[in-house]
Amino acid sequence: MSNAPAALPRWVDFVVLPLLNLLLAFIVSGLVVVAIGENPFDALQSLVDGAVGSEEGIGYTLYYATDMVFVGLAVAMAFIADCSTSAATARPISPDWASRWSACISTPCPSG
Repeated sequence: MSNAPAALPRWVDFVVLPLLNLLLAFIVSGLVVVAIGENPFDALQSLVDGAVGSEEGIGYTLYYATDMVFVGLAVAMAFIADCSTSAATARPISPDWASRWSACISTPCPSG
């Protein structure tokens, strides 16, 4: 008999585990906020108001999230292309991004 772990159903991987991770993150961050002597619900309210509470907040949220989304896409493309290295960093796009992009897609990935 093998003691291999049973595979979880896909709905557990895509629904239950992310919700448990989110709940654990809220609990841990709430404990940290309590440890410094503040109300965790007030801190959560401030975070939500700052991120999506006004047009300016939504603009800043989208502005700062854009870099992270594009870095995630770059890393995903590297994995799909079977490249083991990725030089993606969260930095602003420079004016010569088109030439860098075309150089990246025309150069074969190193094998290894």
